[in-house]
Amino acid sequence: MASKGSRTGPRRTDDQVNVDRTVGANIRDLRVRRGLSQEVLAERLGISFQQMRKYEAGLNRVTSSRLWDMARTLQATVSEFFRDVEGAPAVPEVDGRTVRSELELIRCYLAMSPATRTSFVKMVVAMAGPEAAGP
Repeated sequence: MASKGSRTGPRRTDDQVNVDRTVGANIRDLRVRRGLSQEVLAERLGISFQQMRKYEAGLNRVTSSRLWDMARTLQATVSEFFRDVEGAPAVPEVDGRTVRSELELIRCYLAMSPATRTSFVKMVVAMAGPEAAGP
């Protein structure tokens, strides 16, 4: 009989541990860039501060549904959690440049009020020139 608190599944490989640590570090990085404490993010996700700390340390694996919730809460893409993971799909590129800045621009745009969006679009069109303006 297994003792209380012992693992019942297969042990994690070194590669899996490294992925979990990298994902945890990226969660922490995104959280800090958004100006949130571990306590606040944990509360928004409906988990304990201790669980959040374990996720960020890579001690506990993060389920796909929890990553989805974190991405929505942190206004990020799920792929951002896998940045710097060896073998992870690269961030998409358009004309040799990453799409990350475009995604950030879209997130910021969506956070604006409707009046600010209108002014912003007018400013961008003026800066890009008339040939860049759509129909």
